[in-house]
Amino acid sequence: MSDDYGRQEQETRQSFGIHHKDTNMTIEQLSEQLKTLQNDLIRSNPPQVMTSREAGQFLSVTDETMFRWRKDGVGPSYSQPNSRIVRYLHSDLVAWMKEYQ
Repeated sequence: MSDDYGRQEQETRQSFGIHHKDTNMTIEQLSEQLKTLQNDLIRSNPPQVMTSREAGQFLSVTDETMFRWRKDGVGPSYSQPNSRIVRYLHSDLVAWMKEYQ
């Protein structure tokens, strides 16, 4: 039974890119690794409607850059149903990237 558990644990670690030497990672290192995995997930499987933060992750820019682009009127198109909510469509982000390659 323990061989099965050990094999499953090793497969899980490999699927998440965690190697045995990484088991002593600090909270900060784990946090950074989770952010990287989240960014990779958003880029590889983006939602159709994204928050400003998700759109920034998809475009590999900061939240501040997204805000500045909205303020300056130079970024991708977005919807703002009220003063606190901003949403981007995946198709608009892709079209904007193609236009400004």
